[in-house]
Amino acid sequence: NIPSPENVTYLYLYNTGTSITGTITGMELTYLYLYGTGTAIDGVPPAIGKTLSLFRILGGTSYDYPWTSQTFDSATKRTWTDTTMSIDCVAAAPTPAQFNTWLLGLASVSNAGTATLTLKNTPTVDDLTAAGLIGAGSGYYAMTTTLGYTLTLGE
Repeated sequence: NIPSPENVTYLYLYNTGTSITGTITGMELTYLYLYGTGTAIDGVPPAIGKTLSLFRILGGTSYDYPWTSQTFDSATKRTWTDTTMSIDCVAAAPTPAQFNTWLLGLASVSNAGTATLTLKNTPTVDDLTAAGLIGAGSGYYAMTTTLGYTLTLGE
């Protein structure tokens, strides 16, 4: 028996085949772990700020994570720790402006913390600096200076 989607809080997908397409919706996930799921994942995970406290993607060759499609629900702010937040994916990198908007969204649903957030295939700090998106008012500033997180970008 598979529970109805609204009752699923933990989703662990392991070696599921060559690709996953679609949108992960209707679930109040607190844990999303994708490992060895093939060559492509295309879909929008649940709103990070709503319920998701762990999102981890490992062991694939090409993940299409839609940075600009992620929604943020500020009803419940999260404090990310070194064991509760890793966005470790490979996708078409967003522009610095798109990534800045995404970081501002993440900052809007985050409490202050000390975790290192690994965000792969993003613009680098140099890219954000060149675009003028490091100072006050930027997503990078909000996450690192205001909230205290360490960001590893653009690996």
